Amino acid sequence: MIDGVATVLPFHRTVVEHPAFVGERLGVYTQWIETELLPELETQPRAKAAPAPALRRVAIEVDGRRVELGLPDELLGSLRAADAGASGPVAASAAPDQHEDALLAPVSGTLVRRLVAEGAWVAEGDAVAVCEAMKMETKVLAERTGTIAWLVEEGATVIVDAPIARVTE
Repeated sequence: MIDGVATVLPFHRTVVEHPAFVGERLGVYTQWIETELLPELETQPRAKAAPAPALRRVAIEVDGRRVELGLPDELLGSLRAADAGASGPVAASAAPDQHEDALLAPVSGTLVRRLVAEGAWVAEGDAVAVCEAMKMETKVLAERTGTIAWLVEEGATVIVDAPIARVTE
């Protein structure tokens, strides 16, 4: 047997055809569905969820906001296969040279406030700064323990994943 797309249409029909809903005097109220209609209805089995495909998470930037995109492994595999059959060289991504002690901006926006002074000792997970993007503030957390050296001044515009400070042991 093949079923159609699940909808709430049968429920809506039941409501509008119910004697309390039809007639000269409306007999429904705020809690009517929960208190009077639901006990009259037959419970339906919940639809089984389709198995979720394996996803590879990739961070991208959309309109200055960092967004996580989940791409199915099948899609990535087919793109790799198509790329392998393409003629000519494929350009490598131009990732900036990153040092392991760099503290990166979590969003593109403004570094509105440093929470620790230059040369301060910070522990991994400490909030060290606040960035603002589209009127939303995001705390910048230290990714390692060490001494902080700021690369960006308060009020400066920052780009996602750009170094804003260094934390050295």
